[in-house]
Amino acid sequence: MPKMPNSAPLPPVPPLAILNCSSPANCSLGNLSAIVHADECHGNQPLFVIMAIAYSAVAFLGVVGNLALILVIARQRELHNVTNVLIANLSLSDLLMAVMCLPFTFVYTFMDHWVFGAIMCKLNSLVQCCSVSVSIFSLVLIAVERHQLILHPRGWRPSLSQAWLGVAFTWTLALLTATPFLLFSVVTDAPLRQLPSIFQEHYRGKVVCVEEWPSREFKLTYTTTMLLLQYLVPLGFIFICYFKIYGRLRQREPDGQNEGEQVPQQRDQAHQRYALFHCGGLRRLLAAAQRLQRRHRLEPRGGHELHPQPPVLPLPPDRHVLGVCQPCLLRLPQPQLPEGPASLPPLQEPVSAGGRV
Repeated sequence: MPKMPNSAPLPPVPPLAILNCSSPANCSLGNLSAIVHADECHGNQPLFVIMAIAYSAVAFLGVVGNLALILVIARQRELHNVTNVLIANLSLSDLLMAVMCLPFTFVYTFMDHWVFGAIMCKLNSLVQCCSVSVSIFSLVLIAVERHQLILHPRGWRPSLSQAWLGVAFTWTLALLTATPFLLFSVVTDAPLRQLPSIFQEHYRGKVVCVEEWPSREFKLTYTTTMLLLQYLVPLGFIFICYFKIYGRLRQREPDGQNEGEQVPQQRDQAHQRYALFHCGGLRRLLAAAQRLQRRHRLEPRGGHELHPQPPVLPLPPDRHVLGVCQPCLLRLPQPQLPEGPASLPPLQEPVSAGGRV
């Protein structure tokens, strides 16, 4: 096979690879039967079905999921914050990829020629590069926002207006970096004319979508720059941000564990103080009621002499306290139990004028 020029690469899947032809003269007429149905994915139906299901599932889930997320964030004003704006921007780039790139990539993978026209050839390459750039730049902005939130909670944090400026910047930079694909993506049949003459009749009138770069040096410079902008620099920046976040969280982890262990203890101590307060108050209230009742029976009424009344002994206070406070006392540890009713001073029975009860 003659050597291909740098500006005109071969189509995605040349039929020679399928026919296993070591040279154009080595292809027999029997092998030519394999290209009769070349438009039907080279006769490889199982692979076609598997790839069709996979591409369809990814495209459907990408469209439905990202579109639902964008609509939820757009309709609910309480979700309009920096993080959600950046996540919506990331979803928009993924949605654009699922709509504009996946269907065309699937068809072009199984057909050795381009059937969507020159405009779609340029737009497909442009959108694919732009969507990838926006996704990567959005991940960088999300890493910066989380870095400031965790490491500098009282310092500078991006506002909502700054988040929108960041979104505009990501799309502008992505469009600028993808402009060469818009300029140099063309529809041509030059790669197909380089195939052996035995296949030229099959590909007569068909074209492919390729990039025709001005020079090999320009292509090498552009691809190296895109490797830095889309992969190496964002990866290093994101790695540094999350590594610093990881270090800060590891520093807080022991304190966080102690605080987590202290929270139940503090809660139990609060319940104990609450139970002691109410049980002690109830005990004092019952004792005061007993004294008031005895005083009421002993006081003369209307200037008459004191006529002692038969005492009406209520339920002893210890039973009141234990009956009411039993649920809360059961939760108290033994060293923190309040003083029992047995420590109360014994109640004196009312004494009559004759010295008898």
